[in-house]
Amino acid sequence: MRHRWSNAVVILWSEPSWSLLMAWQASYQTIFLVAEGLSPVAIGLAVGASGLLQAVGLTMVEALTTRFGRKWVIQVGDFLGWVVVLGLWVLYPRPWTFAVGLVLMNATNFVMPAWNSLFCEDLSAGRVTYYYLVLQLLGLLGGLAVPLLVPWVHAYGVRGSGERVLAIGWPLVAAAWLMRLVWMRESKAGRAAQHAHRSGVRHSVRQRLREGTGGTLTTLAALRVLVRVPVALFTTLAPLVLVAGRAEALAPTLLAYLPLSGSVAGGVVMLTHGRWQGRDPKHLLVLSLSLMTLGMAVLSFAPAGQAAPVMVAWALAAAGQAWFWSVHTPLWVASLPPIARVTVQGWTGAASALLVTVLAPLLAAFVGAMPRLVALLWVLPVAAGLVLMLATPHLPAPPHGEEAAEA
Repeated sequence: MRHRWSNAVVILWSEPSWSLLMAWQASYQTIFLVAEGLSPVAIGLAVGASGLLQAVGLTMVEALTTRFGRKWVIQVGDFLGWVVVLGLWVLYPRPWTFAVGLVLMNATNFVMPAWNSLFCEDLSAGRVTYYYLVLQLLGLLGGLAVPLLVPWVHAYGVRGSGERVLAIGWPLVAAAWLMRLVWMRESKAGRAAQHAHRSGVRHSVRQRLREGTGGTLTTLAALRVLVRVPVALFTTLAPLVLVAGRAEALAPTLLAYLPLSGSVAGGVVMLTHGRWQGRDPKHLLVLSLSLMTLGMAVLSFAPAGQAAPVMVAWALAAAGQAWFWSVHTPLWVASLPPIARVTVQGWTGAASALLVTVLAPLLAAFVGAMPRLVALLWVLPVAAGLVLMLATPHLPAPPHGEEAAEA
């Protein structure tokens, strides 16, 4: 009997398999890679190279999805970027395999426009907003488990504990990938795009971009870039900044408690969801950007050796991110015309990826000598996004009911 689960439900059920690895990556991956023999500059170059490849993939993602389908583009990307990379790191841990894996893992993020579209299509606006919030919180779920790694960090160090986390995470991710392979299906909009492609109906990239930009849609796209770039840099460089002697100078074991504070903050957002669900999305985005700006600013200037301010700042930034993605992504994707949905996301992501390509190697080169400056630079784009939102008169109301379901 054919199942009736939506794609969003399948993704949510399988997402916890990624959550532990994601939480560990946020706290430890960069310093783990340094312990494995990669220099900060090499990490920055790898992230920069992956950004360039990701930008190329993002400009092609519309063509790939219309030919092969959104589900299969996502599955191939996740297989290469997660199942293959983690297997390579577990079975053949060498500096060059970690560098190549880092490039491949980040480069395959070009599937995200297809991922967002598949996740939100065939759902009502109210349901998709709620599911995006649940998705953010599931991403923070691993933060509850990361403190349990502290004895491993004490006993085996960052390197030995990281190798054990990867050995546990690899089969979990592989199982989740198989679950999505079996139970995810192509969305109605995805099948319509494939049918149009097979029927010879063509719309130029310029036409799709023209239909998916203009007015507040351009504002939402610009805001996406202003947040994605610093978040990518923050994810890569924050662990190095936090343990740097000229910055916070935290002990590596204390990093295990940061995802916990983020999970608690995300739980507060979840509990208050019912109170803000019907409010003006502009106000919610302003609030989320304020939390991110404040959290990253405190993190940039926290006193050396003191964990409490860093944990508070991490919680603020995590709550801001959970709120931002759960409001911005469903609003933007649902507001885009179906014909332009993947294209606009792809080209906006390409702009973000190209900026990461330039900035990641530059900031990584200075993370040892001037970590405070590096931390300050990831605050500025988020603050610029906050100013943009304050200057925007209004945003489109999210579609409701059948309008969203057919989008």
